[in-house]
Amino acid sequence: MKSDSLLKPLLFTATAAAFLIPGELTSPDGEIFEALPVHADTIGLPPTAFAQSIEVPCRHCKGRGTSLRLDIAVEDASRLTLNGFELYPNADPWRGDLTASVVAHNGREREERLGYSLAVTPVGMDGEQQMEVVGIHLRVIEVGNRFMQDIPAIDMKLIKAPNSEILIGAIDILEERDSQCQSLWCRATKMLSGTFHGGCSKAHRRPSHAGHGEADHRMHKDGRPKHHHHHGHHRNWRQLFKNVATQIFLPGLAGLVAGIGVAIIATILCTFVVHFVRIVRRGRQGGSMCPARRQRTRVTEVAIAEEKVGLMEQDDERSSIELAAEKQ
Repeated sequence: MKSDSLLKPLLFTATAAAFLIPGELTSPDGEIFEALPVHADTIGLPPTAFAQSIEVPCRHCKGRGTSLRLDIAVEDASRLTLNGFELYPNADPWRGDLTASVVAHNGREREERLGYSLAVTPVGMDGEQQMEVVGIHLRVIEVGNRFMQDIPAIDMKLIKAPNSEILIGAIDILEERDSQCQSLWCRATKMLSGTFHGGCSKAHRRPSHAGHGEADHRMHKDGRPKHHHHHGHHRNWRQLFKNVATQIFLPGLAGLVAGIGVAIIATILCTFVVHFVRIVRRGRQGGSMCPARRQRTRVTEVAIAEEKVGLMEQDDERSSIELAAEKQ
C-alpha cells in the first residue's frame, strides 16, 4: 500500500514525461514529428525532474556548520550522476572517485573524496503506463579518509520509462534519530525522562465532562461508589524497570560475561603454553646433562671407594704398629 501511494504521484509526473518519448512513426510523419521543438517547459515538467542541488549537514567535519554540497542530475536522459559520478544504472568505483564540496559556515569550500554505501531497489511498476519507480539509497560514510557516522542518508526515487530514460521523482534527506545521543548515560537519561513524562501525562490526563457517563460513575449495589484503581504508575514503574534491564543491565552484563570468558580462556591458554614450554625445556636439559652427570657420578664413586680403601689400609697399619708396640 505504501508503494502504491508513492507510485501514483510519481507516475502522474511520468505521464507528462511520456510525451518526451515519441513512438516510432513512419516517414514522413516521423520526420515532421521529430522536427517539432518539444521542451520540458512546454509540457509542464519542473527543472527539478532533471537536476537538483542539495546540502547535507556534516556535523563532525572540520569547521562549524559544515555541509556537503551534492549536485544530482540526469545526464544523457538515462544516467543519474552525483557531482559527475554515475550512480545509476552503472555505479563503477573503478572509473573514478565520488567527490563533493565541503562548505563551511563562512562560505569556504574544499573538495574531498567521499566513501559511500549505495543500494538500488525497485519500488513499484505501473502496468498500464509501463513506468517503473526505482529507489536509490545513498549514505556517505567517509569524508576525506575520515569515517563519519552522523551524516544523514539520501533517499531518491527515479521514474524509469520503457526505453530506459529516467526522471528524478523525489529526493529526501533522512535525518538520523538521536544522532547527538550516543553515550550510555545520554540514552539512559533520555529513556528515564521519556518514561516519566509520558507516563505521568497519561496518568494525570483528565477526561472532559462531556465524556462522563455510566462508566465514570459506577456504583455498588448498596449505593457506594466503586473505587478507581490507578494502575498508571504501576505500569510506568514496570516499563521503567523493563527498559533499564533490557537497555542498560543486559548489555552491560553481556559485556562483563564476555570479558570474563575471554580472560579465563586466555589464562588457560597461557598456563598451558607455559607448562608445555617448561616440560620441553626440562626434557632437553635432562637429555643433554644425563651423560655428564653419569660420568661425574662414576668418578665420584670411584674416588670415594679409593678413599675408603686408603683409610682402611691406614687403619690396618696403625693397628699392626700398636700390636707390635704392645708385644715389645
